[in-house]
Amino acid sequence: MQTIFVDGLRWELDFAGFATSLRARSELGELRLRPWSCAEHFGALRRNLKMAERGLELDGHGYADELLASATIERRTDERGESLVRGLALWWAAGVAPGERDRAPRPDAEGWLALDHDRSARVRAWTWGERLLAQRAQLNEDEDQRDFDPLGYLEALLRACVVELVDRRAAEPLELESLDPGATRLLLRAVTELNHPDDDDPLARLSPALAGAVLRLCAALGWTPERVLATPAIEVQRLLGLLDRVEVGRPAARSGGRPRVASRRRRIADHPDAIVIEFGGPERSSP
Repeated sequence: MQTIFVDGLRWELDFAGFATSLRARSELGELRLRPWSCAEHFGALRRNLKMAERGLELDGHGYADELLASATIERRTDERGESLVRGLALWWAAGVAPGERDRAPRPDAEGWLALDHDRSARVRAWTWGERLLAQRAQLNEDEDQRDFDPLGYLEALLRACVVELVDRRAAEPLELESLDPGATRLLLRAVTELNHPDDDDPLARLSPALAGAVLRLCAALGWTPERVLATPAIEVQRLLGLLDRVEVGRPAARSGGRPRVASRRRRIADHPDAIVIEFGGPERSSP
C-alpha cells in the first residue's frame, strides 16, 4: 500500500508497477485503472493535442476521459470529484511511480536501457538522413500554410532508434505498442535525449576556438565529437599539442604543396612603381 496526493486529495494505492492494474481509494470512493499502453497514449495525444497561439496544448480533460473510459469507477459524481479523478488518471498516464524522480535515463556503452527489472531496450542515435526523411514526411505544405505533425515525427524517431526490446519473462518479442506508461516514459526520454540533447550539451556552448579544436581532432583521428568529450583532458591536450607540432613542421601540407614564405610587413620599397636608390652599396665592375 502506498499513498500519493494529487491536487490535494489523498489516494491509497495498491501499486505494483504500471504494467499491472491499479486500485486507488480516496474519500471519493474506489477507482481501478488498467495499464495504459504506448499505442493508446499516442492515439489519445493525437486526438487531444491541438495547436494554439503559444504552441501545442494538451486538452487534459479529453485525454483523461479517454483513459477513464475503460476504468472501473465507484466515485462521487459532482464536478469536483470529476476533476480530482482526472488528476489521478493523468498521474497514471505520466508513468512516474510514487516517490520516483522524473529522471532522464542514459543507455550504457552498448545502447542498452533498463526499463524495469525484466525489460530492456537497445537504442541508437538515428542518422542525419533518417532525421531528414522523418521531418519531410511529417511536413504538410500547401499554398496557404505549412503544418508539421510532431507526433508522427516522434513515432518515426522511436521506430528508427529502438533496435530491440527484450522481456526476460516472455517467450515472445516485446512490442513497442504494448509498453506501459512507466516504460514508455523512460524510453521516450532516453531516445529524445540521445538525439535532441538539451542545453546541457557541452558542445552547444563551446567557443569558436574550442569548437575548432574539437573538429581538428575529429578530422585528424576519425573520431566523433562524443569520443573527444569522453577522452581524458590531459590526453586531448597532448593530442592538440602534437597536431600543432606536426602542422608547423610540415608547411607544404598547409599551403597546397608550396613552401610558405615567412610573412613580413610590406615597405614602400615593395610597391611595384617605387624607384629605389641605394647609397653606399658595393661598386659593380662593367662587363
